[in-house]
Amino acid sequence: LDPEDLDTALKWADEVIDYRDAYAPDLPVWLGESGHAQFGGQPGASDAFEGTFWWLDQLGALARREIQVSVRQTLSGSNYGLIDDVTLEPRPDYWASVLWRRLLGQRVLEVRRTAIDDLIRVYAHCSYQRPGAVTVLAINLDEESSVRIEVESLSNAGKELYVLTSDGLDSSDVMLNGTLLRDEDGTLPPLEPERVGVRPADLPPRSMGFIVYPNADAPACR
Repeated sequence: LDPEDLDTALKWADEVIDYRDAYAPDLPVWLGESGHAQFGGQPGASDAFEGTFWWLDQLGALARREIQVSVRQTLSGSNYGLIDDVTLEPRPDYWASVLWRRLLGQRVLEVRRTAIDDLIRVYAHCSYQRPGAVTVLAINLDEESSVRIEVESLSNAGKELYVLTSDGLDSSDVMLNGTLLRDEDGTLPPLEPERVGVRPADLPPRSMGFIVYPNADAPACR
């Protein structure tokens, strides 16, 4: 959860992009077989809530670098599988991936911050299949302090909040807005947001939040 460690992905992304620009400038860049650690992942981290901070941050950071596709290793198998092999229960990264796919579209937006804190990571995309809407992903790495997210120039009316928390970094359980996530024989729950209206979005310590601004009417997202 060290910001410098999270930024390591950008070092390698920039190196690959430089090679692409030099030798194949017309081709997109994809990332294949990405996981938390080599040789099946790190037990107690790759299969736990701790790893989800890395996973969502990498998706946001590489999308900002115009990496068009990230391939996750793996759906099932080893410690970095999105689903537990034995129980078939979704692991925390699975729930995070579902929310990413449902809430964030393919157009990446620039984020300019007025309060600088390396423990707060912020990304923004046009919302998925919601013209004009904007979705912000905020990651709070701080173990003690909550953080308040406010976006200037966007309408806060009808704002929707999805906050992921857990009882421990090494836990395989994850909660959405305080409710433990469980599938029912392979069927996902509704994954409904908290509708917070115009008040700011507050993220507790060591949490991740998707904040949807359905009435943003952003020109880039129409």
